[in-house]
Amino acid sequence: MREKGTRGFPHRSLWGWMSLGLIGMLVACNPQTSSVLPTQIMPSATLTATSHQPPLTPTSPPTPTPTPCGAAQVESHIIEPTPIGKPLRFQVYLPPCYNPQAKPGYPVLFLLHGQGSDESLWLTLGLPSLLDRLIQTGQVKPFLVVMPYEEYALRDPQESAFGQTLMEVLIPWIEEYFPVCRERGCRALGGISRGAGWALHLGIQHSDQFIAIGAHSPAPFWGDDLRLYYRASEIPSDQWPRFYLDSGKYDRYLKAAQAFVDRLESLGLPYEWHLNDGEHNAAYWQAHLEDYLRWYAAQWQTSPP
Repeated sequence: MREKGTRGFPHRSLWGWMSLGLIGMLVACNPQTSSVLPTQIMPSATLTATSHQPPLTPTSPPTPTPTPCGAAQVESHIIEPTPIGKPLRFQVYLPPCYNPQAKPGYPVLFLLHGQGSDESLWLTLGLPSLLDRLIQTGQVKPFLVVMPYEEYALRDPQESAFGQTLMEVLIPWIEEYFPVCRERGCRALGGISRGAGWALHLGIQHSDQFIAIGAHSPAPFWGDDLRLYYRASEIPSDQWPRFYLDSGKYDRYLKAAQAFVDRLESLGLPYEWHLNDGEHNAAYWQAHLEDYLRWYAAQWQTSPP
C-alpha cells in the first residue's frame, strides 16, 4: 500500500525534496534559460505565419489591380432595307463588363474601313484586345464601337447613299437596340483612308451630330475643303467637332491631307495634325491604333457607365 504524507502529496525522502528545491533555484537564477526554452519549442509553422503578417498601418497605399471581368464581345448584325439598296452589315464591339441596362448610356464610336477592305479591318488591326486592355486597366472609360461595311466602295461619294444610310438608319438603330448615349457629346466618327474621307465629309455635313471626327491617312473627297469653307461661315468655331488627322510621311495622299489641315487652320477650327513615319498601309494604322483610341476616349463630354 502506498503511504501518503501530509496535504495529500506522495511521501518523499528529505534528499528528494532538497534536490527539487536546488533545481528550482538554479532555474530561477538563470534568465537566459527562460528566454531560450520557448524559442526552442515554438513550432516552425508559427514562425512562418508571424513573418508574413502585414503591418497594422501600411507605409504606402496598395497598388490597385484590375478587377477580373469578361473579355470584349464582338457581335455581327444586318439591317435591311436600306437606302443603299442592299442590307447593311456591321459589327459592334461591346466592352468588358458590358451592361445592357447601363445608365447613363455608353459613348459610341463609329469607325469606317478603307477602300478594298471591309468591317473586319479594325478587328485585324487588334482593336478588341487593345481596347480590352485600356478599359480593364482603367486607362479609358468603356464605350461601344460600331464598324459598318461599305458595299460600294468604288462609287463616287457624291452619288453614294452610304452616308445617308449611316445617318438615317445605322445611328438610330444602334440607339434603339443598345444602351448608348444619344447626345452629341458622346458620339464620335472616324475612319481610315476612304473611311477617313467619309468621316470628314459627314463631319462637315452633320457637325451638330458628333463631338469628334478622326481621319487616319485621309483621302479627302473632292470639294470637301470648299464645302468646309462655306459651312464654317455659318457655324461658330466653338460648335464644330474636334478633328484629329494623321498621315505617314510616305503616304500617297499626304498632300491632300495637308491641304485639308491648312483649311482647318485658316478657319480657326479645333484640330490636331500628326505627321508620323510610315506609309499608307495596315502596319502604319496598327502602330497608331492605341493613339486613336485614347484620343477618342478623351473627347467624351458625358460620364460613361
